[in-house]
Amino acid sequence: MEYKIVTKFLKDISFEVPNAETLLLFENDIHKYNLKIDIKSKVIKNKLIQVDTILKFLDETASERKAQVEVTVAAVANIDGDLTDKEKLERTLLVSIPTEIYPYLFEVFSFLIEKSGLPKLKVEKTVDFEKLYQQRNK
Repeated sequence: MEYKIVTKFLKDISFEVPNAETLLLFENDIHKYNLKIDIKSKVIKNKLIQVDTILKFLDETASERKAQVEVTVAAVANIDGDLTDKEKLERTLLVSIPTEIYPYLFEVFSFLIEKSGLPKLKVEKTVDFEKLYQQRNK
C-alpha cells in the first residue's frame, strides 16, 4: 500500500525525574527500566490518517523513586490504495510509517536524555517494527 507522509510533528513530551535522589540512583536502578513502543492511529478524513508513535522509557515497578520519559511523534499520512484491505492498511500503519519516523523520534528521545542530567544510557537505536508486528499477530 502506497502512502505519503504529509507532515510529522512532535505531539507530546513528558520527562519526569521526581527528585535528586532518583537522579543519583538512576544508574543502579537502570535494570528496572524498559523501552516500550505504542502506536495509535485515527482517520482524519478520507484517506488522511494520523499515526502516533509513542516511545516510553519507564520503570513499571512500585518504586517511589523512578524517572519516566515519554515522547510522541505524530505523522499525518495520505494513504493511496484500497482502505478495505485491512492487512495492508495495518502493515502500513504499524510497520511502514513508524519505521520511517522512528529516527526522528529517537533523536528527540536521545536529546532529552543527553540534556537531562541522567547518566548516559545505552538504548538500542533501532526498533524492528516488522518483528513487533509479527509478534502481535501470533
